Amino acid sequence: MTTASVLQDMSLSTSERVVQRVVLRVAAGPDAGRVFSLDLDVAGRPLRGGRSELCDLHLRDPRVSDLHFELAPQRGALVVRDLDSATGVLVGDMRVREAWMAPGAGFSIGATRLELVALELVDVPLPPFCRFGDLDGHSPAMRLLFHGLAELMARPGRLHGLFSGEAGTGKGLAARSLHLVGPDRDTAFVVVDLRRVAGEQVDVELFGTATRRGRLAEASGGTLLLQAIDELPLASQSALARALVTAPVRLLATTRRDLQRLAAADLFDCDLYSRLGFHVVLTPLRERGRDVVLLAERLLARLSVDGRSRTLAAEAVAAMREYSWPGNVRELEFVVERARLAAEGPTIERADLGLGRDLDPNLARVAALMRSTHDEAVAGFETLYFRHQLCAHRTKIAAARAAGMTGEGFRLACRRVRVF
Repeated sequence: MTTASVLQDMSLSTSERVVQRVVLRVAAGPDAGRVFSLDLDVAGRPLRGGRSELCDLHLRDPRVSDLHFELAPQRGALVVRDLDSATGVLVGDMRVREAWMAPGAGFSIGATRLELVALELVDVPLPPFCRFGDLDGHSPAMRLLFHGLAELMARPGRLHGLFSGEAGTGKGLAARSLHLVGPDRDTAFVVVDLRRVAGEQVDVELFGTATRRGRLAEASGGTLLLQAIDELPLASQSALARALVTAPVRLLATTRRDLQRLAAADLFDCDLYSRLGFHVVLTPLRERGRDVVLLAERLLARLSVDGRSRTLAAEAVAAMREYSWPGNVRELEFVVERARLAAEGPTIERADLGLGRDLDPNLARVAALMRSTHDEAVAGFETLYFRHQLCAHRTKIAAARAAGMTGEGFRLACRRVRVF
């Protein structure tokens, strides 16, 4: 690790107790007598059970759904959670959405009863890092992520992997940080955002043509990051899985969607999913505690290069801690940038943040436009603007009047930006 990519804070807690392994026994059902002993990755996804072969606990019970339940570690304990299954999860005679589990406890799914035999905990040493590559965070969740990424760097070989989480949590930043801080930092790092590539152009973009190199070839010897990999057409997914057999490339991918569920339903290529050897889950900002204020203060420090420094008032800090941040870090960045411009003095007040008001649900998209090229930003804003006018008024004529346009001009503008 380079000193430029890692900052330390020795005042932070030094360890966190986490679930390392769970042992379950099938007490009744077609798989009676089987014992599952499963390890959990510190920053990985929960364990899942069901009839799909993609599950960690693969069961043969015909009354069990393909993806029926998951076992999620939380604060050194274990939660069993129903995954919208057909027959549910029963604890005793009660169907539950989720329930805490302790050794000796059990639950039923379909005709199968599972019992938790053992729950092994371990104190994970938390790195004293408040920055890892492009990621910032003091919270235990983020430093567990840093620990997990450091472990991935230490593994032999160059595993392909997946970064998942809600929009705006920093999936792309985590993938980039793994590359920047790791031993491959001097190799190629090629990014393809599949949301910006037309479906008919995907194969050309990835695999190239006789006269043009594809992005897979450009990443040779390095890393290819596919953002929103769930947008990749099925045929292209299969072609990519075959290409990865011989291509000297590490594939990293991001998604907001549940790829395991999609693969179990044959909506995502199972071979490609299986090749994603590790899975990192990014924590939502609302679960990161004081990181909200830390990130806001660091952003304000970066924005003060023009000599106009801003600080957060105590009430503004309280408002930020109370807010749920549905757009996560991306929304936080937009709110802070807007508040900095709105503040009349050197202190950002609660009112400057605009939190608690009926804000535009496309806030995260607006923040992304601020980081786009001028042409992309103008086109993106027009799309949001005309969609807002159509939603805010009962008729197109009323929307046109509000926009100060003729009916025909409004109709043509909507057609141009593909808002109907």
